[in-house]
Amino acid sequence: MKNRKNILKIGSVLLLATILITSTVSVANTRDSTTLASDVETKEIWLGYPTEPQNTNAETWLYYDDGSKETSVGTSYPPLFIAIRLTPMELATYDGYRFVKTSWYQVVTNTSISNHTYDAKIWEGNATEPITLLVNDTNLTADGEGWKEHTLSTPVIIDGTKDYWIVIKCYAYDTTHYYDLPMAWDTNATSNKPQKSKWYHHSHDHPETDFEELPLNGAWLLRVAVGEPIEITINGGFGVSAIITNTGPTTLTDIPWSFTLNGSLIFFGQTKSGTIETLAAGESITVRDFLIIGLGKTGIAVKAGDAEEEASGFILLVFVVGVT
Repeated sequence: MKNRKNILKIGSVLLLATILITSTVSVANTRDSTTLASDVETKEIWLGYPTEPQNTNAETWLYYDDGSKETSVGTSYPPLFIAIRLTPMELATYDGYRFVKTSWYQVVTNTSISNHTYDAKIWEGNATEPITLLVNDTNLTADGEGWKEHTLSTPVIIDGTKDYWIVIKCYAYDTTHYYDLPMAWDTNATSNKPQKSKWYHHSHDHPETDFEELPLNGAWLLRVAVGEPIEITINGGFGVSAIITNTGPTTLTDIPWSFTLNGSLIFFGQTKSGTIETLAAGESITVRDFLIIGLGKTGIAVKAGDAEEEASGFILLVFVVGVT
């Protein structure tokens, strides 16, 4: 029995070693009969389900991939643009909500290029191309392999009747290095959504909106987070108050809220928090922090759900004035 276990262990190690060795060979996608464009390179690297940071967050994540990265993709003409397109079919439920984050999986195929620089973009568009740029967050850095998450500089209020393009631009494939395939690809046939899950292009002789579908079946490991449709208006007076409005189409429940004041001369009441049990569509509620004692300038940050608003004001004992 002991010898049998040892043989099984040795066999498992040899099998794993074989997989690792053969996975270093560049392939033109062994699972599809389509021919890749000459500037696209792929590599079979791993089959499995990585830990997904999205699972631990409060936001709702929209995506087409199944969480596994079977293939990595790069281009000989940097930078590489990848995109997924969301349509009214996916977004009708989230009309009035907000895009708040993007997430993508960075692959390290060349250990000498473990860091990449990215841009995160959201466009409004149509069935074949992005048209109006809504968010353009540049010079994002990613270190090592795994899921990379970015909070958008400007949340986008979703119109559930329109198409949106979620785009990541990767400055990859340094001319002094080779075999850099940083973007993860899911080859699951059920993830393959024509005109939605697999848009790409490179910058070589292409305008930025000139996308085409990658000739592989599957989806990019690229996701966007939808945040609650909450607006916050901060007011002063006796203490601080905030009007929290549900701008979405459905009732929200169990919304945590908090105040944080950062003035240097606040003697009491720097923070306060609570929970709104229900907030119907279109309804507003005012939350307050009366117990503030201080003097001088202060910043004011109010959070409600995953929404946040900031303002500044002047504390005069128990009053907060000049809030802007």
